[in-house]
Amino acid sequence: MPDDAKRSAARKIVRDAQEQFERDAEAVREARRKAFAGALVAGLSLREIAEETGLHHSTVSEIARGRSRSPVRPPSLQARRPRCCSSRGSVAACRE
Repeated sequence: MPDDAKRSAARKIVRDAQEQFERDAEAVREARRKAFAGALVAGLSLREIAEETGLHHSTVSEIARGRSRSPVRPPSLQARRPRCCSSRGSVAACRE
């Protein structure tokens, strides 16, 4: 039975941590959206903001207009696909 109490406590800690993470992530997302929108108002172009952040200009546009719902990862953190899986390559070639 003592293990049940520990497991229950651990579950609560995990749930609380996830809820806090989601609250914090939403606040950060909104702060980024406001910063991008403010930069546009200040005269920066989408491409200039994209260059500063390492994002694609269309992603910057979506974020600034509040249309992005998923977190966007900078290119340095995105998974690299093998060259054969690029838009011109064949996915089947990667499986060989």
